[in-house]
Amino acid sequence: MKKAIILLVMLATCFELSAQKPCNADPLYRQFDFWVGEWDVFNKDGIKTGESKISLILDSCIVFEEFVSADITRGVRYAGKSFNAYNPATKQWQQTWVDNIGEPAEYMKGKYEDKKIIMQTNSLSLGKDT
Repeated sequence: MKKAIILLVMLATCFELSAQKPCNADPLYRQFDFWVGEWDVFNKDGIKTGESKISLILDSCIVFEEFVSADITRGVRYAGKSFNAYNPATKQWQQTWVDNIGEPAEYMKGKYEDKKIIMQTNSLSLGKDT
């Protein structure tokens, strides 16, 4: 009997939390929405380097990137995915990048300013313009 009561309390709590949808209610979570869509990616010389599809997942709490390079290098078409989320505890954006060549990266310091999201790691910074 105790297990059933605990399960019901847990389910009720989950339904209550899902009804609140904090990622839709708080505008801080919406700062990266400008990036959502399908994009051609170019380097600074104007040469197309790939394509990126950006979507909202997990009740709009995660900005999900799917990147594929335009060319094949060493027999492999480079591809990667990133998971971008606002962290209310640190008041920063965070990105976890994974790819098909085994070189993941984490950008734990991200902020919105001047209509840009600036993501930083210890060795590199990645800016995304609006």
